[in-house]
Order: sequence, then C-alpha cells, then structure tokens
Amino acid sequence: EISACLVGSEMCIRDRSNFENVVYEVINEPEWAIQGPGNTPTTVPASQMQRFAAMIAEAVHQNSRAAITVGSASLKWDSTAADANYWNDASLRSAYPSTQGHLDFYQIHFYDWMYNPDWGYDPCRKDTAYWKLDKPTVVGELPATGGSHYKDPEFMNCVFQNGFIGTVYWAYNADFPYTAATPALQQFASDHPSETAYGTLVQWLKSLRA
Repeated sequence: EISACLVGSEMCIRDRSNFENVVYEVINEPEWAIQGPGNTPTTVPASQMQRFAAMIAEAVHQNSRAAITVGSASLKWDSTAADANYWNDASLRSAYPSTQGHLDFYQIHFYDWMYNPDWGYDPCRKDTAYWKLDKPTVVGELPATGGSHYKDPEFMNCVFQNGFIGTVYWAYNADFPYTAATPALQQFASDHPSETAYGTLVQWLKSLRA
C-alpha cells in the first residue's frame, strides 16, 4: 500500500511540525510518459498517471502536514484554457475517488518551445484567470538564462503581475546554472521584500493545508 510504503520509508512522518515547510513533488513532467503527449519508449493512459498522482497525494495528506504538487511539463496540460488540465481535482478524482487525493497547488514549467505571441503556453502571455487556474500556481522550472524570449527580470515581473505565485529556476547543478538568475532574483527580492520574505513563504505553505 502506498501510504504504508511512504510512512515506512520515513518520507512522510506523522506529527512533524517542520513538515509544514516541506513540498513534495509526486513526479516531474509526467506528461512525457502519458499516451498522447508522451515521447518516452513506454507510455501509460492519462488515467493511470492521474491515479498514481492521486494515491501519492492521498498518502502524504493522511500522514503529514506537507504540501504536494506535480511538476507539469507545461501550461498546455495544466489548464482547461489550453489542451487539458490533467491535475485538477476533478481529473484526479475521476481516476481515483478520494477526498484527499488532490494537489495543494499547481506547478508548471516554461521553456522556449512554449512561446508564441498568439497561442503560446506562456505564463507571461496571459494571467491566471485566463488560464482558468483554480489553485495557486508556481512556475517551477525555467532556464536560469530566461530563455530566448525573456530576460530574467522581465519574466519574473510579468509572471508576478499575471498572478502566478513565483518562479523556480533550473537548475542548481544542470545545464542552466542557477547563478545566471541570481542578480535578477536579488533585485526582485529588493523590489518586493514582503512577498519574498521567508516568513511569507512559510505562512503560504501553511495556508495550503489550513
């Protein structure tokens, strides 16, 4: 059973108050292994991936105060204004009926292939209301260089203005060294000291499980 496995492995530990400051990501960019959008050697139906995500979410919610999300590869698959929202409550519940098998917030990724001024799956192009996002949404992966279409300060500011919760750059030890984004991150923190304070982040995480 997934719940027993997670608790037994100490991934989730009951009654740990500091777990309120922890976020679990069920899986990173699962769409590439889903039939339809997938491009991996082996793919599964969307319902199987959704069931897996919902079962993990249920186990985490039952055994900890941690928040949980999925690292969706793109707004394309996390918005009913685009192709589909694989990860909203209705989709997960359809695959695995549970009152606790839901995500606490959405997480989307952004890379150059998603950019198009007319139809792009781009958090800078339209706001969260346009994308019909019914949960707080983080841009959880983007190149630290900002990509070909945006500079880091521009991207951070437009995402903030469009109602997204924040940005997390790829990556600490991969092909886009995070240090490329450091000056822009420092400037954004200076411009928005309240929103970027650690205490604000902690309170936001706690509010997800209130």
